[in-house]
Amino acid sequence: MVSLGVRMRKDDLVDVCLLAANSDPTAFPSPGTIDLSRPVGRHIAFGFGIHHCLGAAVARHVAETLVDRLVRGLPGMRSAEPLDHLAYEQGKLRGLTRLRIAVA
Repeated sequence: MVSLGVRMRKDDLVDVCLLAANSDPTAFPSPGTIDLSRPVGRHIAFGFGIHHCLGAAVARHVAETLVDRLVRGLPGMRSAEPLDHLAYEQGKLRGLTRLRIAVA
């Protein structure tokens, strides 16, 4: 494995691991932890504008399908708080910052 600061020579093999994106602890505190309150930073995700990820629509469809099946599989599921109290992300991305559910 090659790290920053290592000199490479001509014809050295470079293997890029996309799964390591956003995993630098010097740029992203606790990168392996899901933290919805983490400030939005310079991440490598779906991108924005001309750099928008071509797979974003597929990922969005997968997420919608997952939520649909979850709701259908748990018919007693409901929001655990009034819908007018839900908090939304205010950055470039749009979405809930938290969604508490209750299952009957």
